[in-house]
Amino acid sequence: MRSTRHSYSDGSLGRKGSMRIVGLEDFDREIVKAGMPVLVLCMHQDSEIDSQIEVVETVTSETYANRLKVCLLQEECVEVFREEYGVGGTPTFLIFSGGRERNRLLGEVDTGTLKEFLSRSLSCDNGGKQEKNYGF
Repeated sequence: MRSTRHSYSDGSLGRKGSMRIVGLEDFDREIVKAGMPVLVLCMHQDSEIDSQIEVVETVTSETYANRLKVCLLQEECVEVFREEYGVGGTPTFLIFSGGRERNRLLGEVDTGTLKEFLSRSLSCDNGGKQEKNYGF
C-alpha cells in the first residue's frame, strides 16, 4: 500500500545531493546522454522506498562515488517507464551506459546484493556489456 508521507520531487536527495530525481522531461539528458553509467531506481514512493534509498546511498557512496550517477524516477514517471522498458515490477534497479540499458535487478535489495549487482554490471567483462538480469 502506498504512503503519502514519501514525497520525493524535483531536484536531488541523499547525502550531499548524490541522487537525482528524474522526470520524463529530463530523462534523456540525465540518463540516456549521461557521460557515465547510471543506476536508475524504478520504484513507487511507498513504505519501502526509504530503506531502499538508504541501501543505494550506502553502497554507491562507499564504492562508486564519482563513477556512477544515481537517479530515482519521479512517482509520475514510474508507470510510463515500466511500460516503455518492460519493467515487470518494482522496485527495479537498472544500469544504463552509453544510452542503453545494460542490466537490471528486480526486487528489494540489501547492501550485499546491490554490491554484487553493481560490480557485475559495471565490470569490463564482455566489453562492458552484460546480459539483462530480470530477477528470476
